[in-house]
This record gives sequence, structure tokens and C-alpha cells, in this order.
Amino acid sequence: MGEIGQLRIYVAEKHFPVYQELGKTLFSQNSDFFIFCVFAGSRLNQANEISKKQELCRAVTLSEHDWISLKSIYFNNHGEVGTYKEITQLAEKYAHAGITHMIDNKLMEFLMQDEAERFHLKGNLNELQMKIMEYVLKSKEEAPF
Repeated sequence: MGEIGQLRIYVAEKHFPVYQELGKTLFSQNSDFFIFCVFAGSRLNQANEISKKQELCRAVTLSEHDWISLKSIYFNNHGEVGTYKEITQLAEKYAHAGITHMIDNKLMEFLMQDEAERFHLKGNLNELQMKIMEYVLKSKEEAPF
């Protein structure tokens, strides 16, 4: 696991504030919302490239459970065990697709963009939390875990 120590997790620059703000409010840390977005992207079977990246966190902040989940996603896509770097890069692409989908289809009413086109939270966090929970419950009904 020494390979993880130097790894960083990157997200799209325009989404970075949302990760930070949700990581301080509805989720216990940035990486928790990142994992949520990875699963959203994986569920959509979309892994999108990120053009302008910003470091979200160090990979060591991910729990052992997070790593097992990410390794499973990687294995399902490639049929082999990847390196931590390869797994992280795929997770970043899935997270990008996941958060983009969430913003475009579920969360836009709770966000605003600044002059640099970075998304920020606005409005009622309780309503946002309910919207996220509705998404999770609907997803579970469509394809139970």
C-alpha cells in the first residue's frame, strides 16, 4: 500500500467547490462525496475525461472499503487487477461523469456558477439532502445492490 501514499485524487476544477462544500456539510469528507460520484458514473457506465483538474485529496484518505469498491469497479471494466494509480484514474473519470450527471439532472437548482464557471452550493441544504436521498432510493429500486 506504499504506492497509495503519493497518489492524489483529482476532480474537474469547475466541480471542486461542490466537492468541498458537500464534504463539509452533507458528507463527512470530500472523499465520501467523491466515492458517491464514482458509483453514480459507474452506474451510468460513463467514464469521462477531465480537462482542467484540481487536487481534491490524497488517496490515503480513502478507506479500505472504498479501495475494495474501486478495485471491483476496475476489475469489472478491465478483467484484471490494476495498480492503485490505474484504479484512481478510472475512479476520477467515473466521478466526473457522475457529478456531471447529478448536476445536469438533479442538483442544478441547488447550485450557482461564479465568474470562473465553478459550481457552488446555494439554497436549502435540507432540500439538497432530500434530492440526493431520492436519487439513491430510486437507483436502488431500479437496480438493487
